[in-house]
Parts: sequence; structure tokens; C-alpha cells
Amino acid sequence: KWHPKSVLQSEGMPSGAAVFLGQQLALGRKIGFKVFVDEGKDGEVENMENVVVKIFPEMMEKKVAVTELVRELENFFDDHERDGWRLIVGHQFFLCVDGEHDQCCGTYGTILYPQLIDCVQKNNLSIKVFCCSHLGGHKYAPTGIVFPGGDMYGRIDSSAHNALLECVATGKIFAPCYRGTAGLSIEEQVARYAVAAQGIVEASQDIRIDTMDDKGSTKSMVVTLCSDKKMILTLQNKIFIGPQSCKKSDRGEQRERWLVDAVEIV
Repeated sequence: KWHPKSVLQSEGMPSGAAVFLGQQLALGRKIGFKVFVDEGKDGEVENMENVVVKIFPEMMEKKVAVTELVRELENFFDDHERDGWRLIVGHQFFLCVDGEHDQCCGTYGTILYPQLIDCVQKNNLSIKVFCCSHLGGHKYAPTGIVFPGGDMYGRIDSSAHNALLECVATGKIFAPCYRGTAGLSIEEQVARYAVAAQGIVEASQDIRIDTMDDKGSTKSMVVTLCSDKKMILTLQNKIFIGPQSCKKSDRGEQRERWLVDAVEIV
């Protein structure tokens, strides 16, 4: 089993964490809980008494006793207590290798993980890579998420990971594997992809949607970039055949998504 056995209980949740997350959800706070293993270590970690808690997008971390984990989270979110917490510096890349949850992630993520570590070390990139529990989107395995920013990636194969890590290290979005950004609307995510696909550096920065003309199956947006450049994007709501699983032999399934139909830089 991939999960550190002494830390996790049923469904990959530390003791009391499920109750805590339910309480936070009732307060309007949707918090995702993922478990990771430190860079360079495999997933079979035993007899862990202490864990490092990382909180995003706040970019804060703290080493705590497993038995005190839930109380520390309550103090952080409910009482806004920051004693002992430190700021996370640099890029953090979390790669799903959770074969217990899905075979695709376990197979492809496990193969990719040492390749990412090797690439970071050989190129001296300012990125820390961690293997983690399920991130969702297993049909796009291997999948990962990068902080700060919350950019999500999928279908990261051996031919793409070098370019992806170079983009991550320089704060850019790697368009070929980009799956979206946590916390943004669908339109904002599509705009970020369109900017990245044009090779514009500002794709990794804040993008402001100034106006949006919604005509049902078509949307037109005026987007302002950090450099005050503007782009006019035309989106079409289209039905296409998307992947049903990570296996190339499986038949695809119909999916409905907003896709970029036209880009004009003004």
C-alpha cells in the first residue's frame, strides 16, 4: 500500500481529519487534504510520529506530531494562530503516484517520479518534487499540481517533463500539459491556457477578464495581461471525444467543454 501506514487510516485520512474537513465545509471553507512523501523517498514510510503540514495557497508549513495534526489545523484556520509556521519558498511540485486509488496514477506516476527528481538535480532547478495521494483526473495520468499558483498538469510523459520543469522553475505555464488552475473560473483557466499557448510570459501571472459577451454557445472575452497588453478570445462550447481512461486502447467518451476558437492580440 502506498500510503504511510502509521499516519493514515481509512480513505487516506489521518485520525479526526474527516470530521475537521466536514466542519470547515459547513463554514464555507472547501479544503482538500492530500498526503505526500518527501523528495527522494519512496512511499513505504513506517513508524512516523511527526509530519510536515503544508498549507496552500498560503504557502505555510510546520512540522507537527501526528497526534496533534487536527488541533494544529484548527488553530491555523479557526484561531489564525501562526506560531511555529514558516513561509514556503520556491516551487513545490506534487505528483500523484496513488496506485491504491487508481492503477493509472500508480503505474505512470511511479515511473515519472524518479525522472522528475533526476531532471531537477541535473539542471539545478529550484523545485521540490513530492509524490502524493490522489489528485483527481486519473484518466490524464500522470497528473501533478504546482504551488504557488495551483497550476495542474496531466499526460506528463518522458518527452515533456524537461520542458515542463523548466517552465515551472521560471514561473511559466507549460501549455501542452496544462489542465487548469485551482481556484479560477472556467473562463479564467481557458484564458490562461490561450495566453500560454501563444508563448506569452504573463500566462503565469494574473490575467484580468475585462469584458465578456456570452451568446450561449459562444463567448467573447477581452483579457488584460500584466504588461497591459490585451487579447480578444473567442470561445466555443464544443462536444468532442475525450479520454475515458489512461489506456490508449480504451474508447473515448463524449465531453462538453469551452475551447479557444480564435485569439487576437491588440
